[in-house]
Amino acid sequence: MSAFAEAGLSECARENMDCMPGFGTFLVLSLLTLFTIGMAFAISMSATLSIVLARPGVLRGALWFVAVWTVPLLGAVAWFLSERRRTSRPDNDKNIRSNIG
Repeated sequence: MSAFAEAGLSECARENMDCMPGFGTFLVLSLLTLFTIGMAFAISMSATLSIVLARPGVLRGALWFVAVWTVPLLGAVAWFLSERRRTSRPDNDKNIRSNIG
């Protein structure tokens, strides 16, 4: 006799019964949860690397680390938007100096 027959699962397979109702939903929700956690972790790691490479200063960098890791998606999006805004601003001092000299 096989292990499935011993466990009583052969009747489910033979009769085409749903012996574990809701298991498919549980499996899908578990995979979606793992995917979401994985994406949040990857985005937070990306933002952390960006913060380190931007060298924003000790206090500002520490505050951004806290924001990125306590509210992963919102903190990372806020960091990338603020960094984009900061780097897209023209540096008026450089433009003035190049026009003078």
